[in-house]
Amino acid sequence: MKINDIQRTAPIQAYQKIGAQVPREERRRGNRQDQIEISNEAKRLAEESASGTTVQDTSNVPSANTERIETIRQAIKAGTYRVDSRQVAEKIVDFWHGKR
Repeated sequence: MKINDIQRTAPIQAYQKIGAQVPREERRRGNRQDQIEISNEAKRLAEESASGTTVQDTSNVPSANTERIETIRQAIKAGTYRVDSRQVAEKIVDFWHGKR
């Protein structure tokens, strides 16, 4: 049995020729460093988080909620606060579907 054209290198050679034509400096320009841009809002949130000002003042919250907030704070400090991830996921979906 005869096998024809077992070394089809013409397509590969075409790409090699193109690569040889591109100067090395142009190939190196592709090695640029990544850059990011942080929005002003993100910077503000980072500053608030670092300074601890993200915790809201609870003086204008009704007393029933104040008690609940204090209970949650104590549980967080004690390391016993648990969140139902399924309920959180449902609330997120409801929010994004406008069911607040």
